[in-house]
Amino acid sequence: MDPNGPLRHRRQAAENPSHDHDDDGSPGNALLRVHSRLRHRSSAGRLLLAVAIILFVALLFSFRSEEKEETMPLLEVKGRPRKQDERISSLEERLSGKTSGDIALDDDKGEAKTMDAETASKIASKWDNAQETFAKGGTWHQHPLVVKTYKERLAGGHGSMVSRIVDDYGKKGRCLSIGCGDGGIEIEMVQGGLCDTMRGIDLSPVRVARANENVPDHMKEKIEFRVENAETDLSGNEYDMVLFTHALHHIFDLEAMVDAIKGNIMKRSGILVLEEYVGPVRWQFPQHHLDLMTAFLKGLEEEYPHRVEALRQNGLWDGIGFVPPNAEAVKKDDPSETVRSDEIVTVLSERMALAENIPLGGNFFQWIFQNVYNSLDGEEGVKIVQAMLDAEMELIKDGKLASDYVLQVWKHPDA
Repeated sequence: MDPNGPLRHRRQAAENPSHDHDDDGSPGNALLRVHSRLRHRSSAGRLLLAVAIILFVALLFSFRSEEKEETMPLLEVKGRPRKQDERISSLEERLSGKTSGDIALDDDKGEAKTMDAETASKIASKWDNAQETFAKGGTWHQHPLVVKTYKERLAGGHGSMVSRIVDDYGKKGRCLSIGCGDGGIEIEMVQGGLCDTMRGIDLSPVRVARANENVPDHMKEKIEFRVENAETDLSGNEYDMVLFTHALHHIFDLEAMVDAIKGNIMKRSGILVLEEYVGPVRWQFPQHHLDLMTAFLKGLEEEYPHRVEALRQNGLWDGIGFVPPNAEAVKKDDPSETVRSDEIVTVLSERMALAENIPLGGNFFQWIFQNVYNSLDGEEGVKIVQAMLDAEMELIKDGKLASDYVLQVWKHPDA
């Protein structure tokens, strides 16, 4: 299903965005800068420009009011208060272990970092029935334009993510996928010549059975999928590539997992490939992130008043402020869901060497139109989705958001 920048209130810069100045990082200014780049590219850019102008006036008065009061709402972050203008962890901060912006949930303090048999059974049952839990109004991976854009970001100018890895890191012999699901990308990696053989493991018997059914007859000797718990069942077998696709954020004991991969699961000459969510735990987004989503949606409703009712089918958007998903409900549905997602990069950086980091977005596209995507078809709907995708990536490039989803390649530190 499935982390961001400063909020400094400098009115002078906000009131004169066309001049050179220090960017104050506010939602209005952030979107204005995005729109100035997009408006010459497409109709989607012109839509965003109109959105930003409307937003700017409202936000400016809001910021002036906040300055007079000299108070700011607080959030609890890792056991301490955080003001709205505190930065979210950048990639560099995560790599150094100096994460400062991801929200720790009170009920998770002291939570065990291991997966017991009962929890594993519950998680397996959830993913056995995953298709039935998708939002009826559509999720991001059900909208053609979002899927197309996401695949293009993965490919980075190559034919596909698979060919990108082949071109940049060469072909691999034995490959292991942890959390293989239905086995789609794993089969593609063998078909595309990236891997000679592929072993995939997953907790869900239903999905593993489906993955084995998906393997073409002539490739069954090269590909196998098994029901295994990566946190308890995995043993040392030196692989040339280890893969996580939206699976590492379900691992409780990140330290033990990465130590095992580094120690004997992956060859010293091998690579660890992540297509992964590394944002806030259980999607409890920081206020700055929520402010940007709120700003975008308010402008969208001004521009398209006939879509107000549809946009509010999200359940997280009421026209006033965007709220994160209910953390308790997320945990109840799947105790492993993004359980330590905000620590992934830090834990890896302490044990391995980062070779490549590709931002994939997801800060907007995952939740902003949840339950709404099915209504965003046709020419107008596609323009709206394209505007959202463009705004998201420009904000990431500007450093206003740190990409929630990433494609990363890691190597053994002594390679």
